[in-house]
Amino acid sequence: MTDSQRYLFGIDLDGTLLNPVGRVSDRTKAAVQAILQSGHKVAFATGRNYTEARAIFDIIEHQDLAVLVSGAIVVDTRSDQTIYRSAMQPELARSLCQAIERLGFAAVVFQDRFYTGVDYVISTDRHIHGALRSWLNISSQIVSNHSDLSCIDHSHTLRVSTVLDYARAARLKQVLESEFGNKAYVHSILVVSEGVEIIEMFDRHVNKWHGLKQVADHHAIPYDRIIAIGGRHERPGHDSKRSFGYRDGKRAR
Repeated sequence: MTDSQRYLFGIDLDGTLLNPVGRVSDRTKAAVQAILQSGHKVAFATGRNYTEARAIFDIIEHQDLAVLVSGAIVVDTRSDQTIYRSAMQPELARSLCQAIERLGFAAVVFQDRFYTGVDYVISTDRHIHGALRSWLNISSQIVSNHSDLSCIDHSHTLRVSTVLDYARAARLKQVLESEFGNKAYVHSILVVSEGVEIIEMFDRHVNKWHGLKQVADHHAIPYDRIIAIGGRHERPGHDSKRSFGYRDGKRAR
């Protein structure tokens, strides 16, 4: 196969590569390996961070460029090196944290561990849902706490989020719409089993399609030879054939 004949397959993880119980089936692994053996490229694209996704890459036995944190970062999983990063504007990150904390909710800031030494910084002395506490207890994330996240250094912040019950989530979304409009890209994930909503906020230009374009450039593959698999809700303003989204009711990202 010549370079001009290659495709880049961008494959979402949760709800696509992973089955309903969060595992990789033998059939799915074989399908990915068949794509690779045919000479094409595969880039996993997910809302998860590297720590959350690394074990899946090991199971599939495919290490290459991966689009992580919904397109905010592209990592070469063979060397653990970041090749592309789209950090939030610090002022936007500070303002989002301030809006969340003003309502009495804990803000959850995801940062680039390579620069900061931590994965998450979480507000103290504010409402933290039990589902978030449970996840932190079983995860291998490096977590720091601070009483006021609007005051921390946001030079390496990639995402701001929070986990709330439905009523509190509705209240926060009204505030975000009123105060930020289209300044930030906001989406939510319903976790029906826990009765919570995960609200995630990014710079408005961050999306998985943009991350896949970085991967395509690296491999010299034209954008019209990218096949994006997974997700049924497109981001507004982007080509629905090439966008990723989230399936309501799925726990993981």
